[in-house]
Amino acid sequence: MCIRDRYYIKFSYGFGHDLLNYSLDFGGPLEDDYGNYRETAQEIHLNSMVYGKENYKGDLDYFSFTPSISGRYYIEGFNFDTIRYEYDDEASYIQIRDSIGYLNLEKDKTYYISIGNSLSYVLYEYSFSLKGPLEDDYNADYKPEVMFNETIKGTINYNGDGDAFTFIAPETGIYYIESALI
Repeated sequence: MCIRDRYYIKFSYGFGHDLLNYSLDFGGPLEDDYGNYRETAQEIHLNSMVYGKENYKGDLDYFSFTPSISGRYYIEGFNFDTIRYEYDDEASYIQIRDSIGYLNLEKDKTYYISIGNSLSYVLYEYSFSLKGPLEDDYNADYKPEVMFNETIKGTINYNGDGDAFTFIAPETGIYYIESALI
């Protein structure tokens, strides 16, 4: 609600009762640490810890981030129930495992992160930090061509990382791939 704006409230009951006693309590405004909408999102910066809390039942906290480098980022945090990130009108829920969730972000696009609680009977505090982009030697989107009798050394750089390669057989035959942990 905005200052000086007028709001109308109608309270009615129409199920055959002549008299219904009621009371309405007007209070507020409620304290809120971060905006509840994309338009009021708080900008966050890489590697900075953000502390917040659910100030009232149904509270959502929105944050925005615009990466200067495309890549895989991760959000490290605690006490989340529901967290998602958005770009344009698309929203994706971030799967948090062991307090870490991964996001693929593109350079110069603004993303929104919202944090909320679906457990309406518990008010909670949370903290998180956005980190990245993660280093990656071969990512699953870039599939370099490997040659026959070539050895490739790579690293699975983070939880959920995948390395992909392309091999074109120089002639018909049986080929093999050996792998080893080094």
